[in-house]
Amino acid sequence: MDERFISYIAAFAVGLFAAGVHFGGLWFTINYLVQRRRPYVFAMLSFLLRTGTTAALCWLVVVRGSMFHGIVWLGGFLLGRIILVRPPVEPQPEYVRTDESTRRYR
Repeated sequence: MDERFISYIAAFAVGLFAAGVHFGGLWFTINYLVQRRRPYVFAMLSFLLRTGTTAALCWLVVVRGSMFHGIVWLGGFLLGRIILVRPPVEPQPEYVRTDESTRRYR
């Protein structure tokens, strides 16, 4: 395989990893925010840490490679976002039997 192709795959994998760190950290922050004494400090520190990590990984990929490596990294980051951030699924309505002839939704 070509060395450039392998570097593009590595940039894509780093983008997926960055999305996992960013959105995994967001999930952690949201779940543990109510348990904190000062939630605004916890939220701000989490935001700064997640954004700094994501920006540093992007910067490292672009500096070590080229601008096209950055675009490939962004593609990996966006794919990771699509995989990790799914819209909530609405629960299906259940049937409630009142008598034999009628059914209604709960």
